[in-house]
Amino acid sequence: MGVFGVSDYSFSVFGKTLPQIRSFVPDVVNTISAATERLIKHGASTVVVPGVPPLGCLPPNLAFFPSADPAAYDSRKGCLAELNDLAAYHNSLLQEALQSVRTAHPDARVIYADFFSPVIEMVESPHKLGFRRDVLRCCCGGGGRYNMNASAGCGMPGATVCRDPSTYLFWDGHLTEAAYRYIADAWLSSINDGRGKQTY
Repeated sequence: MGVFGVSDYSFSVFGKTLPQIRSFVPDVVNTISAATERLIKHGASTVVVPGVPPLGCLPPNLAFFPSADPAAYDSRKGCLAELNDLAAYHNSLLQEALQSVRTAHPDARVIYADFFSPVIEMVESPHKLGFRRDVLRCCCGGGGRYNMNASAGCGMPGATVCRDPSTYLFWDGHLTEAAYRYIADAWLSSINDGRGKQTY
């Protein structure tokens, strides 16, 4: 399954309040759950369903929805706390829904893939993983605090690219190959360590 929910929530911030967005999280989760069940009914024996990353740490959200209130940011990570809370809420509901799918389809293997925890780990301890200290800044972009600029996005005139993408967590608002490699390695290690796991 794809990482559903990120765009639903991030784009909704342009026209809705966070409480309004939070109100339709159950609908997004129900849609993911229904799609998972449909795949199983069509013969899938293993389905991997990813959660969403910490939305408050994504450079586009940080750049486009800044707050003048320092309390809006997590003091340890520099991420927007309410957007991260929204992501955690989505992931919690999704894990509950997937447990119901497992109960209804005991012969299928339904695995929740955690994006939230590894990204938070990389944001909190970038130096341990070889990332730059200003970990929320994009490698490719058009300037500003997070190297995010709607008028000079990655690939557009005025945008620049860093020398070493492997030291960045974010490419253009999406994760870099180095970040995805860290996440994939953690997932694969979890699979190899315990085949019965339902979360990785």
